[in-house]
Order: sequence, then C-alpha cells, then structure tokens
Amino acid sequence: MGYSFGAYASFKIAKDLKLQPEVIWSLQGEKSENKGRYDISYINIPVMLKWTEGRFYTELGPQLGLLTINTSKSVPEEIQLSNFEIFDFSINVGLGYEVFEDLSLGIRYMQGLTNLVQDRNLKNSVIYLGVAYQIF
Repeated sequence: MGYSFGAYASFKIAKDLKLQPEVIWSLQGEKSENKGRYDISYINIPVMLKWTEGRFYTELGPQLGLLTINTSKSVPEEIQLSNFEIFDFSINVGLGYEVFEDLSLGIRYMQGLTNLVQDRNLKNSVIYLGVAYQIF
C-alpha cells in the first residue's frame, strides 16, 4: 500500500467532456512476508478524458511514469530485482462523484503496459482511491 499526491488542470472540450492532464508523485510497490518489501515511486503524468453525467464522472487515459525511487527493504538477496526500467507506460480507467463543485471522490485503476524489469513479465497494477480538491 502506498500513497500519492499531485496537481491537475481541467479543460472543457464539450458540454460533458473534459481533458485533464495531471502530475502525480506515487509510492507504489509490493509487500509480502516471504518476499519482503519493494518501495517504488514514480512521477506519473496521466492525460485523462473525463465524461460527466450530473455529479458522476468516468475517465480514461494513458499515463507516462518516470521512476524516482527503487528500494528493496528486507528482500532476500536471491530474489531481489534490479535494473528497473526508467519509464512506465500505463492505461487508466476510473469513476467518481462530485460532492461539491470543488471537491470530488474517485477510484481509478492503472494497468502497466510495459515491463518493470528487463526480461521479466512484471507490470504495475494500481488501484487509487482519491480525493480531489479544485483550487482554481
């Protein structure tokens, strides 16, 4: 389990459609009793298309991630991973609810499309639960 924070801008394209570029710092990783803990963080740059219907919204878009931190706390040496890829390409899909004009709650699923490590079939897969507050 990790956390994330970031900023976004929203541009109206049509009555119920917005383009929403974002910049998010995200702590991702894995923790298990027999494998130890990997902490991997990224600066993620998703570009979401956001459809609204009343107070509900759905969103879909690609994401580019740039690896910033890679640690392997308490991971046994024989199963430690190295040579993590610097870039991660992903696709996001989500939905949410606008509680107030400037406050919304959402859930988003991110599926990695590229391998995390060379020559290994390991991809990011993240579920985000989020609160967004619009300042401007």
